[in-house]
Amino acid sequence: HPGTAGYYGKEMGFYFKDGSLHRLTYATGKDEVVLKTELTGKYHVKCFPDCFVLANSDFESEKPDMNLYFYNWAFQLVDTVKINYPCDLFMVSDVIIGETASQIILSNGSGAVMPRYYINKSELGTGQAQIHTYNMPDLSYYLQEQEGEQEDLEWFENG
Repeated sequence: HPGTAGYYGKEMGFYFKDGSLHRLTYATGKDEVVLKTELTGKYHVKCFPDCFVLANSDFESEKPDMNLYFYNWAFQLVDTVKINYPCDLFMVSDVIIGETASQIILSNGSGAVMPRYYINKSELGTGQAQIHTYNMPDLSYYLQEQEGEQEDLEWFENG
């Protein structure tokens, strides 16, 4: 293990270090640079079947890189999408919470795992890739009611 965060699958792992994406093949122990970038600082790699994303992971930075860098598995930059919505971040890489066959799913940060935004994979590489907002119902009333019920339960258990 290289001692840095990354994507570690069944047969190999990928991690970003010193401006480069590394592939570590477990069977041979071979650690090779598969992509050199001009990115400086700390980045996490998020791997998906049809692409991977490099996203800033420097939680100490006062002005982190708010771009998501999308690459194909030929290690070519396909697109760059800027996080342009209000979010409370520990690390920029935290906004990526999943994917489907057609979308990269994003949260608004702060440890939230609720899908709030998405990027259509079909837009990547077209010059038209953008962040879309999910049309979600306002659940704030239900969340407040649930918090009140939790407080009542704690009061009964402790009182």
